[in-house]
Amino acid sequence: MMALPIDLKGKVAFVSGMADPNGYGWAITKALAEAGATIVVGVWPPALKIFETNLKRGKFDEEMELADGSQMVIDKIYPQDAIYDTPGDVPDEIKTNKRYIGLGGFTISEVAAKVAAGEIRQGAKRQAMSLILTLTAIRFARRRLPPGHRHFGAFYRQWPRREEAPA
Repeated sequence: MMALPIDLKGKVAFVSGMADPNGYGWAITKALAEAGATIVVGVWPPALKIFETNLKRGKFDEEMELADGSQMVIDKIYPQDAIYDTPGDVPDEIKTNKRYIGLGGFTISEVAAKVAAGEIRQGAKRQAMSLILTLTAIRFARRRLPPGHRHFGAFYRQWPRREEAPA
């Protein structure tokens, strides 16, 4: 992977839409880490426990290796469902869903406020925090939800995985 030609040391990069090493979110996150950014991610709540478990068990270790041989560090993981801008947008069926109960603050506005407030790992620099938001893919997806699907997960499952993509 070619490093970004910029220095992001001392900056915080928030990447939304990362749950495994197979997507754009991971590639963007890794590039920002290569450039020196402190990494903060938003993960879709139904995938959150799986992501955290795989991360703790070292299942992503190989994919987290940076060009200099060090490991990419994810300083904070937020549950985030980017289909909802504000808490008022969240339907009752989601609020009462077992994967969402107890998470608190998973909408775009709530997570953005937490990131802006500097809720990151102790020891990480908080000085003049900069946010790099990568919501382009999510905004693209939101405009293209199939009729009857209000949830990003239903949309996401319809896209082919990298190995299934047509040549």
